[in-house]
Amino acid sequence: MNHTTRINPLLIEDVPIMAMNLAGRLEGEGYRIVGSTTNGPKALDAVRCDVVIKDE
Repeated sequence: MNHTTRINPLLIEDVPIMAMNLAGRLEGEGYRIVGSTTNGPKALDAVRCDVVIKDE
């Protein structure tokens, strides 16, 4: 098992096309995206995840 199969990121991005682009790149590297939300407070209410990725 490589490291990417153990990490399930939650994406935080308020621009939908940017979120889709980032999700596609991460999935291409083997990560399983657990969800996407538009801001930090919404992320805190989201599913439990291993990593939160915020694009600035």
